[in-house]
Amino acid sequence: MISFVKNRVALLVASAAVAAVLFNQAWHPLWQGHLQTDIIVHHQQVQEYLKTGSWSNISYKEYQPGALWFFLVPHALAAFQNDYSGYLSGTLLLNTLLLVAHALLLIRYGPRACQSGYSFS
Repeated sequence: MISFVKNRVALLVASAAVAAVLFNQAWHPLWQGHLQTDIIVHHQQVQEYLKTGSWSNISYKEYQPGALWFFLVPHALAAFQNDYSGYLSGTLLLNTLLLVAHALLLIRYGPRACQSGYSFS
């Protein structure tokens, strides 16, 4: 039981550290150009959808329908602002929430899946 508690703390600390590093790198000028390429494209696609009401006019048609709808979530998290910085903040918030959700799911169900003999293979 003690090792499980230590693992929980280690997982939470590691998740918080990863989120902090990602957040800091997203705003760092040396990393921002590399990291923002996809975010700029996603923001442009959301803007095109909001203007036309259709995904048929977007510039890159390589995404699955679920991903396209997912790109709207950061726009909503940014209080429906139409500027790029709001969309970037919404994307960072969404990714941080996903990291936290993964950590909580692993804490909640991880050891039980292993103890019950469940195999992922």
